[in-house]
Amino acid sequence: MRMPNGYGTVYKLSGKRRNPYTAKKTIGFNDKNQPIYKVIGYFKTKKEALQALSEYNRVYGTNPDRPPTFNEVFERWFNWKLDEKLSSSRYKNVRSLYNTHMKTLYYKTFNEITLQDLQLCIDTAKKTCKKATLNQLKLTFCELYKYAIFHEIVNKDISAMVKVPKIDDKKEKVPFSLDEIETLKYALDEFGQYIYIMIYTGFRASEFISIKRTDISEDYVITGGMKSKAGKGRKVPCNKKIIPLIEDILSDGREYLVINEDGSPMNYNQFIYKFKRAMKIYGMEHTPHDTRHTFVTLLSNADANKVSIERLTGHASKGVTDTVYTHKDIEQLKKAIDLI
Repeated sequence: MRMPNGYGTVYKLSGKRRNPYTAKKTIGFNDKNQPIYKVIGYFKTKKEALQALSEYNRVYGTNPDRPPTFNEVFERWFNWKLDEKLSSSRYKNVRSLYNTHMKTLYYKTFNEITLQDLQLCIDTAKKTCKKATLNQLKLTFCELYKYAIFHEIVNKDISAMVKVPKIDDKKEKVPFSLDEIETLKYALDEFGQYIYIMIYTGFRASEFISIKRTDISEDYVITGGMKSKAGKGRKVPCNKKIIPLIEDILSDGREYLVINEDGSPMNYNQFIYKFKRAMKIYGMEHTPHDTRHTFVTLLSNADANKVSIERLTGHASKGVTDTVYTHKDIEQLKKAIDLI
């Protein structure tokens, strides 16, 4: 079906995309008489794209002097943030918040958005999201309004008055049972072996995926950690139970201990996704942090001394030198590790 002149257009992008259909409209011309396009959005189906184009024309028509919409202000701000070298994780997070929780604001004129409009986004999101996501949603609103005030789109910041409800979404840390550990010990898939190694090293997921071949010494002491001063550069001797696994995993010459099927280093989001999938396969209910909690529990149950546990997990202690390890220290940690 041919669109009327000035109405806009819908077309499908090439390749495999989650939202392949684009709706766009010509909103003016540059000094070379070349059209200036406004991308209204990306959609799963052609029908959704046509509906968005229809709604856009219904509300805004072809008036070039109209105030910008929320969608337009967001895209301007977002592109500006990209120029400021927005991190890849923050990029994905902000775009996800926009795609999932701000749809009711897309075509509203930015300067006519009310506090109730913003609060509705928060209140709707709380049904399925954790408090951290709600905080990120409010933070994004605050950054948008700061940008809008600077560019004189609005003269008042209403985002500061948005309330994030109190949500107790902290899950109780549950250690892996001895039966579950035994199951993972004989895991045939490599990811099950990764989980087993985590249980006996106590590294956080972000630390674990960063371990390189060069971080593992000849006597199987892993140097890693990154979250805190006490944890950074800590040394964790390998328990005898996991040394054969590590030797087998590294036998293919890989640079990182943890990799994807194609040999590339595994990032945090990939690791979390595969961890959840592994839990379903093995019929277990745990988070990656439960491996660390299990590690501490095993050490405590085996009567390992407090100083060793603190050093192995990277927890600061007044009586422990944070980053300097002597030969005696390593021997003491090996004894503690071999208790479990």
